[in-house]
Amino acid sequence: MGGALVAGWRRARAFSPGELMVRDPYAGGEALAAAEAGARLNPADGDLAAANTVILAVKPQAWLQAAEAAAPHLRRARSSSRSWPGSRPKRSAPHSAAGT
Repeated sequence: MGGALVAGWRRARAFSPGELMVRDPYAGGEALAAAEAGARLNPADGDLAAANTVILAVKPQAWLQAAEAAAPHLRRARSSSRSWPGSRPKRSAPHSAAGT
């Protein structure tokens, strides 16, 4: 699945190769092709802090282990008022005083 994502992003030119970090202990053709184009293949744990977005393309039974391994090396997300096209801002529910 991860290889298909990388292949699609490369075809769509969604990212420059230098923006991608691919961690794959058994790197296949798509990961190797991305690395040849400039992606970082199997970067050191500390390098993950530079990632803006992390996608764990792993089998369902492996997600917890993958997340636990990566989490200590990621930076905390910054709060942002940026919204994605088509998204609506979230509104909080009105508060009511108890007993009134």
